Amino acid sequence: MVRYNIDVGRSHGVMPKDIVGAIANEGGLSARQIGGIKLFDTFSTVELPAGLSGDVVRLLQKTWVRGQKLNLQPADDFKRSEKPKTV
Repeated sequence: MVRYNIDVGRSHGVMPKDIVGAIANEGGLSARQIGGIKLFDTFSTVELPAGLSGDVVRLLQKTWVRGQKLNLQPADDFKRSEKPKTV
């Protein structure tokens, strides 16, 4: 699994089921292929299978959840300082 950051979080009213639904529907993944999700105030992290095609990643970058574009990016590309909120 690979951890990704997405630009939607608690302040946008998102819940893990919203993220799973969007990724499964738009990315063609099953819910079982989606790993752990951590919600922060302004962003979240989600674990997805290693080796996602570039087409799927580009599609998920443009996917919207709760009025916010996911902008899916590998977690290593970001330096985030927020601490996760307890779910």
